[in-house]
Amino acid sequence: MVNRSLCIRTGPTQKAIQNSTKSAHRLQVNAGGFTLIEVVVTTAILSGVFVLLVGGLINIAEMNGISEDHTQATAQLTNTLEALRGLPLSELLAYKPVDMSKLGATASMSLVCIGASGEVIPLPITEAKVAESLPNPLEVRATVLWRDMRGRPQARTAGAMYRR
Repeated sequence: MVNRSLCIRTGPTQKAIQNSTKSAHRLQVNAGGFTLIEVVVTTAILSGVFVLLVGGLINIAEMNGISEDHTQATAQLTNTLEALRGLPLSELLAYKPVDMSKLGATASMSLVCIGASGEVIPLPITEAKVAESLPNPLEVRATVLWRDMRGRPQARTAGAMYRR
């Protein structure tokens, strides 16, 4: 009687050892390095990825600058309109816009009020006749104009109503 659980089959195991020996031999033959085509293709792929990453970082930096400019413009508008809120009508109509140098040399702020018939009246107003004909409440609009780092014009506008 033969115990089948102890039988060792040698056929497939020997073939596996021979195949692994052949694979190791092939690896030793190709172990000299990469081919020129592999290096060129890898370099091209990595160069493309690098260009895309750098381009993306530049766009992020530009968008950050534009966003920062918009935030500064909005803050200036809010501060100006809040400063006008506490002024009497005569001082409000004589108010001159603040310095906008934080947004660049070309930045400017304009203030206008909207007349009773919808006409736009720039501030400061010096004529008493115009001041008397203004509606109550008076709508005041502030606009900041500037150029971004690429030279494109940018603008922010805000408005508020003031009781006389």
